[in-house]
Amino acid sequence: MDTFDIKELILKGKRAVREYTIPNIGKVFVRPLTDLELSKGEIAMISEIKDAKTRAYILGKSEDVDGVDFTAIAEASVHANIMIAYMAMKDFANGEFTIDLVEQLPGINGLAAFVREISGAQKNIDEAAAAVAEIKDFRKE
Repeated sequence: MDTFDIKELILKGKRAVREYTIPNIGKVFVRPLTDLELSKGEIAMISEIKDAKTRAYILGKSEDVDGVDFTAIAEASVHANIMIAYMAMKDFANGEFTIDLVEQLPGINGLAAFVREISGAQKNIDEAAAAVAEIKDFRKE
């Protein structure tokens, strides 16, 4: 029977440093995030949405778009991406490094997408979206 060392696996994840080029700015180093760290970014997004209809829509509890504040969703999504980028870069930054400083960088949405991808989350999101689409098609039949 094969075995593994959980602490070694955790260290491998933290050492899996990747380079990402922010267009017109330069290169940064990031690491994959754990599911818990990624969920902190998503929780930050949900907690920013105060309107009940918008929150229900974003959580998939409602398909009714009347009264949904899509501007709030877009802004909350950017804040989630900022949090994800911050957590992925913080171990490699020199000097002061805050979320407020990360907010000032361009290209954060692309960086966050890259972090999700290397963390294995984008695949899960794509699979979940495909499953939802399949369920909706099944209901129509």
